[in-house]
Amino acid sequence: MALPADIILTIDNSGSMKKNDPLFLTRDTVASFIAGLDQQHHAGLLLFGTQARLINGLASPLNLTRAVKDTALTKIDYRDQWTDTAAALEMALYEHKMNGRPEAESIIILLTDGIVDTGNQEDSKRRREWIIGGLAQQAKQAGVRIFGIAFTQAADFELLQLLAQGTGGDYYRILAATDMEAVFGKIKTQISASIGAGQPAVELEDSFDALAEFAIDFADTDPSVTPEAGDANQASGATASQSSNLAIAEPSSAPAEIPVFSGRGNGRASDNELTETNPDPRENNPADNPPLPAQANTGMAVYLIWFVVPILLILGGVWYWSRTIKIDRHAPEALLHDLDKISGAATVDVTGRQTRIGRVPGASHWWDRPQLLVLNNVGISRLHAIIEYREDGYWLVDQNSKNGCMVNHERSRLPRRLQSGDKLHIAKLEFIFELPHPDEPDETVLFGQ
Repeated sequence: MALPADIILTIDNSGSMKKNDPLFLTRDTVASFIAGLDQQHHAGLLLFGTQARLINGLASPLNLTRAVKDTALTKIDYRDQWTDTAAALEMALYEHKMNGRPEAESIIILLTDGIVDTGNQEDSKRRREWIIGGLAQQAKQAGVRIFGIAFTQAADFELLQLLAQGTGGDYYRILAATDMEAVFGKIKTQISASIGAGQPAVELEDSFDALAEFAIDFADTDPSVTPEAGDANQASGATASQSSNLAIAEPSSAPAEIPVFSGRGNGRASDNELTETNPDPRENNPADNPPLPAQANTGMAVYLIWFVVPILLILGGVWYWSRTIKIDRHAPEALLHDLDKISGAATVDVTGRQTRIGRVPGASHWWDRPQLLVLNNVGISRLHAIIEYREDGYWLVDQNSKNGCMVNHERSRLPRRLQSGDKLHIAKLEFIFELPHPDEPDETVLFGQ
């Protein structure tokens, strides 16, 4: 059985696309591609130009087709001025990270007709280098395959080829908008063919076999539980049951003994009726109150030691692990100084953590184990922003908040790498980010200025 796939369609929405696709054939191609997906797959739509916008997150083809028909297609309007491919890839990777299914293969289909262009030559060069040296590596490590589609001769062929080859995806060229549907059809076929019941299915099957072998080995370690013993116990139990039924059915020739009750409910004669000449016949008869067999006590102890105790220890460990904030021990020390002290503390330690900031930041997945920074302010969104540590440093990621974030008084909707001494504004609340021991000496940071 084929495995499911999570596919994010990442479409260039810059103004040059309108010249190359005046009839907006991309809209029909996207709608047809989504509608033709198997229901086990999920898909999402992301547009990029001056900035990246996630139009629809990962969802089933049926739900996404409805959304696309209602509003999403009209947003492919080719009105953006620039082409920020880096922001698009970062947002697509983040959507896979936050909402992708663990059992599904992650795929990005990237369609663009130009090069990385943010309006600033140095910034465009830096973002292209970020794609090659950072985002491509992140995609590879996360198992995200990128299918690059170069639309027209003006597209950055080299970049798309590097992304495809480096992540195990594929690369295509389109010279005319009319060829778009055929290329998307080839990608759909290739995805279906590559996500077959090959190696992943074997790995799952091997896991089940290993689990079965473990269960057999566990049973073999208990000498009291064997197939022969089980059959013998069942046979002896049936015989005993039959014998018991026969014994009850047979009449007894002995006269029935009429017990005398004292009203205590124990079936013994009253103390006044017990004399030396009429002793209690059960006084010294151990058969009336047989002790619990030693074998039963031993079986209960073995059950507790080998089954109940390990389960309790595992559950306790999982509970403790889930309550512990996830920290990258290799990350440099980082602090966030709360100048307004609205969080209740002057300094928040964000070293190696994912810190979710907002009025009700909450965790999207319990296994992420983030640190929550709660800011009770009407200008703060429920989940306003995230500060997280990545391989190349600490990053501030705005979560589409209403009042946004600023770094050094500059609006920052895109992910922004933080430097020691950066002044952050979360809505109107002020913070200062500090690396107490940076790799290179920085200027002295003055707080409260």
